[in-house]
Amino acid sequence: MSAERNLVIGIVILLLSFSSVVFAEDDIDKLILQVKGEAQFFDADGKELGFFASWSIRHFDEECRINAATLLGRKGGLALKAVEPLIMILKNGPNDIDTGDGILPMRSSVALALGRINDPKAIGPLLEKLKQSEPAAMLSSTSLASDTPRKSGLEQEAIVRALGMFGGQAKEAIPFLEELEKQTKDEALKGTIENTIYRIQNDRFIMPEDFY
Repeated sequence: MSAERNLVIGIVILLLSFSSVVFAEDDIDKLILQVKGEAQFFDADGKELGFFASWSIRHFDEECRINAATLLGRKGGLALKAVEPLIMILKNGPNDIDTGDGILPMRSSVALALGRINDPKAIGPLLEKLKQSEPAAMLSSTSLASDTPRKSGLEQEAIVRALGMFGGQAKEAIPFLEELEKQTKDEALKGTIENTIYRIQNDRFIMPEDFY
């Protein structure tokens, strides 16, 4: 009788494990749609959005995409299927967005998600985007005058952090990081670059949530 009971318990545990994997896969598929701006499912905490969310959240569409990138990053290696869509957004934008009264970290959140998922195929695209500093994107509703200079390089610190998450796998990034450290006048960025170079040179892998 005991053997039969253990068998039943084992089957139940197996079924529950399979169900959780299926649900996790379904969540990742939804988050991929959300980060691409094609649907809205989850808030910043991963809870399903309420009916009135679009009325109560400022910059709703942009915030949903940023939340999706952050949530995909938290799933780490379970979100490998999201790497290609995230790379496309990293390459094609939008960049971080200047709303006139704050910054929406669109490309920054995508870069950090790629670092946390930690698929080495993202290293090259991250490095290429780091070399191409772009002005901030702007919303059509932004109140800034059209001739107001737009901030550039808002996404650079996040990309540098993301490269650091790969440890020794990102050695190809060191020459450019060293050059960027010499050129930048941003002290915060300098500090981030120093930390990243150290982690790459010493192949220090750390859990993403402990990074800086």
